[in-house]
Amino acid sequence: MAQAVEKELICPICADYFTSPKGLPCLHTFCRDCLKSHIMSQVNKGQFSCPMCRTRVPAPEEKPRSEWVDIFPTNHHVVSIMDIVVPNFEPIYCKICKERGLRHKAVKHCKLCVEDFCLECARLHNLFNATKTHSLSEIENKQRKPDTRQSASKTPDRSSKCNYDNYIIKAKFKGSIDLKTDHGDEPSFITSLIFLDDDRIVAADNCNYKIKLFESEGKFLSEICQVRPFGLTLIHQTYIASTEAGYIKFFHVYPNKIKIEKTYNAEWKIYTPHAVPVSNALRGLHYCNGQFVVCSGDDLDKHVTVLDANGKNQHHIWKKDSFRGNMFKDPWYCKLSDNLEDIYISDGTGVFGSVKCVSNLGQEKWEYSCQMPRAIDIIGNHVCVADWREDEIKVLTKDGKFVKTLLNKEDGIRRPQAIAVNHSGDKLIVANSPPYSSDVLLLFDLEYKKTDDTKTSSKKTTSSLCTLC
Repeated sequence: MAQAVEKELICPICADYFTSPKGLPCLHTFCRDCLKSHIMSQVNKGQFSCPMCRTRVPAPEEKPRSEWVDIFPTNHHVVSIMDIVVPNFEPIYCKICKERGLRHKAVKHCKLCVEDFCLECARLHNLFNATKTHSLSEIENKQRKPDTRQSASKTPDRSSKCNYDNYIIKAKFKGSIDLKTDHGDEPSFITSLIFLDDDRIVAADNCNYKIKLFESEGKFLSEICQVRPFGLTLIHQTYIASTEAGYIKFFHVYPNKIKIEKTYNAEWKIYTPHAVPVSNALRGLHYCNGQFVVCSGDDLDKHVTVLDANGKNQHHIWKKDSFRGNMFKDPWYCKLSDNLEDIYISDGTGVFGSVKCVSNLGQEKWEYSCQMPRAIDIIGNHVCVADWREDEIKVLTKDGKFVKTLLNKEDGIRRPQAIAVNHSGDKLIVANSPPYSSDVLLLFDLEYKKTDDTKTSSKKTTSSLCTLC
């Protein structure tokens, strides 16, 4: 059964697992790079044929042929299945193309040069006098990413069920990232942060109507203007989504730019942004293993919505029961557990605020009182919460018990709105709210040590030392 499912995840062109799968109107799916190469090889104006069924596919003549591939939607159904069947898949990329800012899968390997090449670069490699005698071998491209979260000496596995009571976590200030990209910008109000798999940083600047992209060390790369973006979530590698008013929108992140995903409307013969209508006043957003959860802060309808990978509404979570009324005061941010069983939600403003945990179907599990909680993220088996009112980053257990304050005012935390932990769990980034240094992001290194090795030092904790016990 598993082998039969896995066969459906193979691109018909490259005979390898899909990467950035694109669906055509005829319902056939191909890797983005494979489809792009096929389109570029066609000679017909304004159209090309499907590599499988030869159906003619219309495309806009006003757009360069090289951009046609991005008008077709990503097949999120395939992506969701791959997240389950081959969750750690990462193809080998052509080294020369990577140096040019491109991501083309390698198909040939040169043992003499110890380098991997895509088909075109391999052809050129065999044309140069210095390398034309080199023998190139086929690459078995079905490589799986090493799980960097397994390095227990530094970072315990964030997703495993190991006992984190035996660890001490330290947050050490690494540096700040300047958010000012235009002299005409207002003070930044970062409402959401995410790390990509390569540790590049994406920030939603709600006040300046922008989504911004930074290198892992903080160099500004690019930005795209949007209408009041609020929440951000990583879907797959370099594919992200954001909340904006009543919609979820989708974006592709390239090495040096962000582009909104567009779909072709054959009836209207125009290209429109890929946007899924949900409800008014959308805020925090999270995607995990084929599901979205999103918070809605509409004045008359405060709830959390669960959607499938295609953005189709599955159900709302909002009422305790017909007698006790609404479950939420004012939901801001949400986070799904890896097994999709639990949803962690920061809810409320003022004295009635709290962090809640509910089941995927809406059953309340626990509630931790916290007057003005904001962004939430996961560190190992613990929940990391930005406490806006207390100027702190707090750590809770996954059953709602307070552990300790990880960061506070002494560490530069003032009205924290957004936080994010990277994939490997060794970096934390924090965004303060205006007027407190909101034009910079604060970057911290996270280090993990066993309590057995640090019994003496754990007695003298500072504001940025958190004993997970």
